[in-house]
Amino acid sequence: MRIDPEDIRRRFAALEDEDLFDVNPDELSELARGIYEEECARRGLDGEEVPLDEDGGEVESGSSEDGLALEDEDGGEDGPAWAEDAVCVCTFAASPGSGTLDDIVKARAVLLAAAIPCFSTAVELPPAREGHPASSEVSIFVPGPLHLHAAAILDRDLLNANHEEEWRLHFEAISNEQLLALRPDLFTAGLLDRAARMKRVYAGELARRGLSR
Repeated sequence: MRIDPEDIRRRFAALEDEDLFDVNPDELSELARGIYEEECARRGLDGEEVPLDEDGGEVESGSSEDGLALEDEDGGEDGPAWAEDAVCVCTFAASPGSGTLDDIVKARAVLLAAAIPCFSTAVELPPAREGHPASSEVSIFVPGPLHLHAAAILDRDLLNANHEEEWRLHFEAISNEQLLALRPDLFTAGLLDRAARMKRVYAGELARRGLSR
């Protein structure tokens, strides 16, 4: 029997905070545990206590640090209200046994923990070869105005760790001479230049509008 992750997600979303705390993550499957953690992150819960505001009341989920109201990520069959202006922030190629589902759950949890609403879509892909299992392409969407924040947070909290491991394996595989020949100021130049350009363009737009922060 095929387990639908969305069905698990809906079940956890329907629980009250107290009932969610009663769930023992250690008794869940790897898939269900990831979705459980995602739901806790969406509500701003850490699994130990309900967050309280300054007056001692429960903090309402659904608002971000900058005051933007967050829509329910499901929003019915047509998706959330902001779906029309949504932007794809990352895409995963998922296939049976690939472990990609774990990355998808983590990506959603990272975004929701940062108060960035998201929803995902899946497109079935034909088998690469006859007799091979079918795969799917899962895309995660966020509101257009939050796209840059979402991409940066995913890089920082999820994707850069994967790149770090790739770099580690690459450096381990080359010779001493090749390693010494590399210059960090050069192989990081593109990334640093991109960051500088983004900051410069942002500052320019603030100036064009007569805004400051």
